[in-house]
Amino acid sequence: MSKRKNNHSNDQLEVFTDTSVLFNFALDVQQHRADELLVHHECIVVASDTVKREFEGVMERRQRIHTQLLPYIKRNEVQHFEPENPDSLTPNDWGYVQDFRDTLSELKPAEAAHRVQERNRQLKQGYREIFEFDSPYVILVQVPSRDASLLGNLSGIVQNDADARILCDAVEWRRDGGSGLFLTSDTGDMLADTAEDENESEESSELPDSFVSFLSGDSRSLPQKINDAIQRRYDECCYLDIHSIDSFLDQY
Repeated sequence: MSKRKNNHSNDQLEVFTDTSVLFNFALDVQQHRADELLVHHECIVVASDTVKREFEGVMERRQRIHTQLLPYIKRNEVQHFEPENPDSLTPNDWGYVQDFRDTLSELKPAEAAHRVQERNRQLKQGYREIFEFDSPYVILVQVPSRDASLLGNLSGIVQNDADARILCDAVEWRRDGGSGLFLTSDTGDMLADTAEDENESEESSELPDSFVSFLSGDSRSLPQKINDAIQRRYDECCYLDIHSIDSFLDQY
């Protein structure tokens, strides 16, 4: 990957990242501009140990999926692949299985096997660059103990328990002096569907995206719901300024 950043200075902007951004970088998902963020931008990207552990867990599950895929590739039966121990996989894992299976099924066996090996290489190299190099792209910060009440509030908003824990860490980081800027690529659990949704006012006549939200009269965007949950435990000073990679780079 690209040239590393220079040493950090005290006046650089700090941003807290979730795991999805780091996987975009490791797997070279260029349309999300993760490389531009981690390698070239002057900000300092920070994360908690929770983010690192989630990255490690997802990487291990991906590597097991890759190992299980190889016999199907050899038999030219990728389209029939079903992972072992399916109960251990998250919804995101299943989405990955489906997308990768569809991609590999269009390739010849030798090329498909090479693609799997390349994916493993990307994950290992990305992990080293993000966390282990002498000048890693992500700085791990220590955060206070997770607040159980806040975790309960956020768990009612985001469906992924790991996301709720990471959001808690980001709030504690902000309370400890962090900027409150939070980056994610998770459109399912943390981002509004569109920029218009993010700016939608309470007076908007638009129907909510979710039928459940429609029945309850709740037309708030996901970031608004997250910050309202934070406010129920703390106050507005602890809000997170939640961005996609694109919106952060366009604004900063």
